[in-house]
This record gives sequence, C-alpha cells and structure tokens, in this order.
Amino acid sequence: MSDDWDFYLAKVDHKPASIMVDLGIKDELPFPNHPYMVYLRVYMKQARPDGLSSNEEFQLLCEIGDAVDNLVKETHHLFVGRNTSDGNRDFYFYTADSDILIENLSTMMKSFEGYEFDVGKREDKAWDVYKDFLYPEWKAKQGIMNRRVCEALRNNGDNNALPRKIDHWAYFNSKQKLANYVDYLKDHDFIILKQGKEKPLFGKRFVNFEKIGIPQEIDNLVIELCEKATDLGGEYDGWGCTVRDK
Repeated sequence: MSDDWDFYLAKVDHKPASIMVDLGIKDELPFPNHPYMVYLRVYMKQARPDGLSSNEEFQLLCEIGDAVDNLVKETHHLFVGRNTSDGNRDFYFYTADSDILIENLSTMMKSFEGYEFDVGKREDKAWDVYKDFLYPEWKAKQGIMNRRVCEALRNNGDNNALPRKIDHWAYFNSKQKLANYVDYLKDHDFIILKQGKEKPLFGKRFVNFEKIGIPQEIDNLVIELCEKATDLGGEYDGWGCTVRDK
C-alpha cells in the first residue's frame, strides 16, 4: 500500500457510492505475485436511506476498518480500496494466498458481533477490479485534485468562497494545437499570461492563463478546460491561486 489514499463519490449499479482507494499504486501495476482479488462485504446495520454509511454507525465501521488495517499490516496481502453503497461496505484486497486471507478475514469479523458478512475471491492477474472499478475515471480523479488544492488553501487560512484570479496550465505537442487552445481561451474571456516551450529546442509547448473564479466552484470549469485540451491532443495540468481570507 502507499500513503496516497483518497475518496470520491460515484454511482454503482445506479446507486450512490463512496469509494476510498489507494491512488499511489496505479503506475506500478500489475503485481504478478498478487494474482487474486479477495473481497470482504460487511452488511451495515444502520445505513442511510440512500445506502451510504450513517453517523450512528461511523465508530463501529471505523473499528472494522482499523481491524482490516491491522490484519494486513506487515503481511504480503494488499488492501487497495473499499466501496460503500447499497447498505454494504466492501473491502478489496490482492494477495498470493487467497484462502489464508479469507480465513483471516472471517476470523476477524467474529469480533464484531451482530455483523453479517460475506467473503470471496477471484483470479485477477491484470488487476481489473482495481483499475476498472476502484480507481476513479478522469473526471472523478480531477475532482480529487481540485479538492486537495482547496484543502491546501484552507489550511493556509483561505476562504474558498471568495472570488480571485485563478491561473491554469495546459501542455501541447503541437504549435497549431496550442494556438487553437489559446483561441478557445480568449473566446471564453481568459487572460493569457505566458506561452512557449518548456525548453528552447525541445519539450512540450505550454500556456499559462487566468480568469476570475471561486475555488469551491472550480470543478465544472476545470472539466471543460480538460475536455477541450484533450480534444486538441493536449493535457490540462492544474490550477492555483493566492490565499484570500477576506
């Protein structure tokens, strides 16, 4: 496991879901020595009407989560994420010894009297459950990045609801595609701060641009900027702003 965990909201089988996932292992996959996906499904006892977890059950679910962490700590089993949806909390693992892990999880759950649960496994050498289900699609991933910037601002005393200049970056391999993106930005009232190449003789072309905005309302704007950059074969590379507390 890595230290880069985060959560996002999604729909699973058309129902609200909250997914917590280890983002930091994505670029290292797959791990051939962990070909089995094992899951633990815990049936919540006090789920909200929408199927997500409730404040009333928060402490007990945290204790189950802590027990999961302790079980896999200093072992070869990998806990990679969890999904909360439809009245269930599902924990996902990858391992070489699926039968041992299932036995250990079943034993662990005996400590939580009154909780019904299921455990199971399947071979998943390509780590498809992690990549295709747990790991966020790009819009959700960008939402996580936006939230992290807002949290960093708040930690420095920022009021995320106040408008201010927000600057953005995007990169392109083609001079013409960069020019097309700049035209799009100007049509949408962005101010171009600078553009050029990372290095004089090689490297990607970039544009740095800004517009008045509100950090806590940044998601829809950033999605539009990402989509346009992608349509032109480029890549949106994030945003930033100064701290404003009044």
